[in-house]
Amino acid sequence: MVEPNASGPLKADDFTFDCGDVDIKVKLSSEDTITVGKVSSSAMAMASPVWKKFVYSPLLRIQGEHSTRGVPIKELEFTEDDPLALLILLRVAHLRFRGVPLSPSFELLVQLATLCDEYDCVDLVKPWFHTWFANWESKPLEYGQEKESLLIAWTFGMEKSVESLTKNLVRELSINEDGKANFGIIEGDTLPIPQSLIEDILKVRLATIDLLLDIPYSRMELYETKRSGFCKSTNKERCEILCYGSLLKGLQDTGIWPRPKAQDVLISVNQLSSALNGCKIYTLNNHTHCFRTSKIRREVGRVISSIESPLLDSHRQLLRARSQEGNEHESSALDTLLESPRATTQWKQSILRRVLHGKLFSSGGGK
Repeated sequence: MVEPNASGPLKADDFTFDCGDVDIKVKLSSEDTITVGKVSSSAMAMASPVWKKFVYSPLLRIQGEHSTRGVPIKELEFTEDDPLALLILLRVAHLRFRGVPLSPSFELLVQLATLCDEYDCVDLVKPWFHTWFANWESKPLEYGQEKESLLIAWTFGMEKSVESLTKNLVRELSINEDGKANFGIIEGDTLPIPQSLIEDILKVRLATIDLLLDIPYSRMELYETKRSGFCKSTNKERCEILCYGSLLKGLQDTGIWPRPKAQDVLISVNQLSSALNGCKIYTLNNHTHCFRTSKIRREVGRVISSIESPLLDSHRQLLRARSQEGNEHESSALDTLLESPRATTQWKQSILRRVLHGKLFSSGGGK
């Protein structure tokens, strides 16, 4: 199915729903014009605990004879939010499920993840997880999308994807001269991931760099202590001097001579491994067996393939809590709506009518 109104611009009446009793301000696309729609205060309160606080402000309460009850605010402003992502969440909240796309674009998923995290309403869209992320694991990750992909994966509790993406960060992160990581996830606080996970990504990066540095420097130490035993010919000294000098020059060209501390290596793990694999070693004629660069490449490959996961058990528990029951049948969502103490008789009747007419969780347009 196509995304709602993908063939044309969003309209003001897209944001007007039945039983609307609260005005909502939305900025459509990149236009400066702000439109006003109507949403249901009950629907908003049930959909998101954050929206509930917006709608029923503690400052707006009526003191009755036996209790105090909330009074819905007259107007809500969402002019800073992506209008299409917001509209999808509002359609789910107002039971207009036919207007929910079955295959959102990557860009739309980024915006949905942003709003679901901001408004604490991941549960609202769980019935669509099985279609939104049906082929997520098999899709190739495009360069430059790592930050947004991690936002989506973490927000919607996709443990395998988060693990893969954080390992990718371990390999790709470089450090600037101020000691800050040159990656969006570290520079800002726009991603809803724990600081401990960011710290573990950096720790695993340092441990991996140390292991990579061990590869050439263990060989250098053998040459320096005359314990290499690589060359068995009468020209052993000339051979080892040539090999040692070649390796030394390669380390100098990469900027890692003398051996630095791991935290002082600014290039990424991938850049370091490529530099080690690309070291050109010169040998005497018929002495290529005295220094096999293929052995270095194998050792580098083993280090890269055995990079530890930055995810701790606490991170996995958080992810599983976010995805819990995410792939259950849509009936669980209906049960939640019908059993809610805020669901009025009118709402329940509306839900059941739509079930009987096959209008829930089906593809198609509509508000």
